[in-house]
Amino acid sequence: MCSVYFPEFCTPWPAALVDRDSCTRHFPIELQSMDYVSAGPSLCNPKARAVTLQVKLSSLNLDAHAREKLLKLVGSRYDAKDDILTIRSDRCPVRKQNQDYVMYLLTVLYHESWKTEAWESEKEESDMDQYIWEDSKSQQNVLSTLTRSRGDSTSSQEILESPSVQEYRLAMLNLRNQGETEESISCYKQSVKKLLGVA
Repeated sequence: MCSVYFPEFCTPWPAALVDRDSCTRHFPIELQSMDYVSAGPSLCNPKARAVTLQVKLSSLNLDAHAREKLLKLVGSRYDAKDDILTIRSDRCPVRKQNQDYVMYLLTVLYHESWKTEAWESEKEESDMDQYIWEDSKSQQNVLSTLTRSRGDSTSSQEILESPSVQEYRLAMLNLRNQGETEESISCYKQSVKKLLGVA
């Protein structure tokens, strides 16, 4: 079999797509399927209808709430190490239908993740899966304590950006998100002492 090349009928390769990273950035969704050659009475192989969709979660326009909700919805289909969401379908009889179905599932997941239900606004700090420092009671307590001790001359932004507060913030996040270990409790203790200026 010989292939014929007609350059006059071909468009040049886009200059912006020079490497794999730029292709992924401009075209984040990757669809995979397999073709099979069968020697039998039927040309259709049932495995050929399966379609797998993969997309980097960072390429989707999600805020913290939407990302957290989407991760809850997809469960084990998300690989945190590679930041890849994988959706697979072989339930429809034809590959094109499965392709449309996985695209539909991605669209539904995206839009559902942006919805905020009434009960979500009633969540308290203790109900969160991960501890968030911003606007937490701990942050407010640090601000009020240090504002009283330093006087009105220092702004709240300067207080929050100070090295001792940042160290306390990291120790608090580690303690609440990673769990209580001897090391995390010791780091938290040292950061509180440094924050309050206790020897």
